[in-house]
Amino acid sequence: MYKDIERISSLISSRICHDMVSPVGAIRNGLELLEMSGVKPSLELDLINQSAQNANARLSYLRVAFGDAGGSSKFSQQEITAIIGAYFENKRVRVNWQVTTDQPRSVVKTLLLLIMCFETGLPYGGEILVRTADSTWAITGSDDRTAFDTPHWDAMITGQDFELSSATVHFELARAAMSLNDINPEWGKTSGALRMQFQTNAA
Repeated sequence: MYKDIERISSLISSRICHDMVSPVGAIRNGLELLEMSGVKPSLELDLINQSAQNANARLSYLRVAFGDAGGSSKFSQQEITAIIGAYFENKRVRVNWQVTTDQPRSVVKTLLLLIMCFETGLPYGGEILVRTADSTWAITGSDDRTAFDTPHWDAMITGQDFELSSATVHFELARAAMSLNDINPEWGKTSGALRMQFQTNAA
C-alpha cells in the first residue's frame, strides 16, 4: 500500500487541475469560434470569456502550487512570470517577481505557496516582492493595512500547529514544502510589512 499521503494528495491535485484545463480551454475555443462566425460582441460573451480566462489562470497556478513537484524538471522564467501574471491579473495584490533565471519545479512550488500566504496577509491589496541572489531568497509583503498577526501567520513563523480550513490550507502546504526542501526561513516584521529570507540548495 502506498503510504505517502502528501504525495498522493499532490498527485490528486495535479490530476484534477489537468483534467479541468481541457474543458475550460474548450469553452474559450468555443467563444472564439462564435466570434469568428459573426456573433456580435456582448456583455454576456465578455463575462463568459473573462470567467474562462480566470479559471484557466487559477488552474495553472494551483496545478503547480498544489500539485506534484517530483522529478528534476525546471520552469523557465517566461513560464513562471506567465503563471503568476495571469493569476494576479485581476487581483488587488501585485507580485513583483525580480528573478531572471529558470528555477527547479520544487522551488517554484514552494514559492507559489508562499506567495499565496503573503496574499492572505494583504487582504486590502499591496505588493509582494520576490528576489534572489545566488541561493538566497527574500519575499516581502507590504501595505499600510496588513494582516500578518493572524493565528495562521503566527503558526507559520513559530512552527506551532493551527486549525486548518480550506481558506488557509496553503499555509500548512507551504510549511511542508519548506520542510521537504530543508528551508529554515528568517522573519522580519514591521507595522506595514513582513519579510522572510531563506536559502535553498535546489539546483
